[in-house]
Amino acid sequence: MYYLARSLSAQLSLVTESTDYGTLEKCCSIWICRDNIPKTEQYSISFYEMTNTKNIGNCSVSREDFDLIKLVIIRQGNKVYNGDREDEGYRL
Repeated sequence: MYYLARSLSAQLSLVTESTDYGTLEKCCSIWICRDNIPKTEQYSISFYEMTNTKNIGNCSVSREDFDLIKLVIIRQGNKVYNGDREDEGYRL
């Protein structure tokens, strides 16, 4: 998330009163992990993104205004998948 935040902030020049945050583009980062993955986590994918969990008062924020970061972690593990075709991680 740190690297995604840096990537997002790098899209802006010096922040001033006239900075246009509407020009920010969404940042995505995909990490593919193959080594030292616990057996229970092998062949899994996790998605992390920004969410708005609470608003107090008369506030309605559009998802497109805050959902600017997405992190995907793919955990492959062993080089050969020994599971069944029916397993959710088979295609990974």
